[in-house]
Order: sequence, then C-alpha cells, then structure tokens
Amino acid sequence: MKKIKHLKKIKNKQGTVMIEFCIVMLVIMILLAMFFSGGQAVSNKNVLNYATQAAAREASVRESYSDAYAVAKSKATDILKANGIDTRNIRVTCKTNGTWEKGNSLTVTVSTDYSTLFPTPNSGNDSFSTKTKTMTSSITVMIEYKE
Repeated sequence: MKKIKHLKKIKNKQGTVMIEFCIVMLVIMILLAMFFSGGQAVSNKNVLNYATQAAAREASVRESYSDAYAVAKSKATDILKANGIDTRNIRVTCKTNGTWEKGNSLTVTVSTDYSTLFPTPNSGNDSFSTKTKTMTSSITVMIEYKE
C-alpha cells in the first residue's frame, strides 16, 4: 500500500511540472513575439528615414519642383518596396521656403501606414491599440540643381 501512495505523489509532481513548463513557455513565446514586433517597427522606421533622405537628395538636384516631387516619390517608393514595407498608402510632400531656386531649402516628408502584431501605446494617453498607425519622416536639404 505504501508503494502505491508513493507512485501517486510522483505522478502528481510530474503533471505539475508539465503545467508549470507550459505556462512559462507561453510567457516566453509571447515576450519573444513582442520583441520581434518592436524590432520590426524600429527597423521599418530606419528604412523610412533612409528613404526620406535618399528622396530629398535626389529631389534637391532637379531643375523644377514638379520633377523634384516625381523623383522624390519614386525614390522613396522604390526603397520602401525593396525593404518589404507596404507602399499602397505612401504620402510624399515637398515644400520649399519660397521659389525653386538654388540655395533655398527643400523639406521632403514621407509617411506610410503600418500595423503591429501586438498592442502599442497611443500617444497622448495611457491606452493601447493594434490599429494601423502612421510612420513619418522629414528632412530639410538645400536646393542644388545644376544650372
């Protein structure tokens, strides 16, 4: 009779260990997925910054505003697509501080939408959301087209 009681205790401990292992692994998997999602968002922001910089550099050497805008949008779209970022909702703006003349400043802003796998904090309040958010990058350069 003592052997049977001893075996029941061993079986109960094995079941408890298995349940604890499953709970701990679930928490670890969720944390890893959250780190991956956050890392992906940071990587996408870096790519957006690079695309904005490259678009501004290309636009600043064009002879007209319309050429500059077309080149900036094309360059930003190409870079974002090459890095796997959805470009269906890309928005590119080019603004000058006056006329399109050498030496004036040109501000290029590139925005695109993204969504995360896990909820992220909303700006301005304490709530969390998985809704689509907008990433924006802006850079100001000097217009330097060749005459």
